[in-house]
Amino acid sequence: MMELETAFHFVNEFGYLALFFILWIGFFGIPVPNEAIVMTTGFFVASGILEPIPALVITYIGVLMSLNTLYVFGRFFFFPIQNKLLHKPKFKQYIQKATQLIERFGPFALVVSYCFPGVRHFVPFLTGSMKMKFGTFLLYSYSTAAVWTVIFFSCGYFFGQHIDVILTHFYSIGLPILGTLFIIIFLIIRTRRKIITAKQNES
Repeated sequence: MMELETAFHFVNEFGYLALFFILWIGFFGIPVPNEAIVMTTGFFVASGILEPIPALVITYIGVLMSLNTLYVFGRFFFFPIQNKLLHKPKFKQYIQKATQLIERFGPFALVVSYCFPGVRHFVPFLTGSMKMKFGTFLLYSYSTAAVWTVIFFSCGYFFGQHIDVILTHFYSIGLPILGTLFIIIFLIIRTRRKIITAKQNES
């Protein structure tokens, strides 16, 4: 990917600061999946270009800043941004899918959305517009982002020579499996809450 090579040219030149900005604002200007960026960061660590702990921490912080920015944009600038996005068919489709996920799963959509590339960027945006409590947003999005970052960082570290193959299999096989797993977890949590509520009402 030429865009990925360009992005990491800046990492070579400017180090961790460049990595942070790529992950923070990359969604807005770099047409490269975040999975590829995080995996390449892990590969750079394995190659000795970056140090493990700083690279992992900066990667995670960059991802969190991206999520926070989308939430803030949704909370305070929703309508002007939405009006522009709805004129673009691809973004309109993403917004519609993100809305469906939130309506079905509530805050858990921030977890499930990681199974839908592109869509997952609009879920924080929409939850911000719906005035979701920041504490709730933080709980679901930060914890999921931590797991996601460690998984792809580790894949890049151990299997960085095969990033294209890993991403291909992840999108075709891994995402459906993860999506099914997340839905099962959601149903278990919801059922458990209903049981607890029913017992409380009985008492």
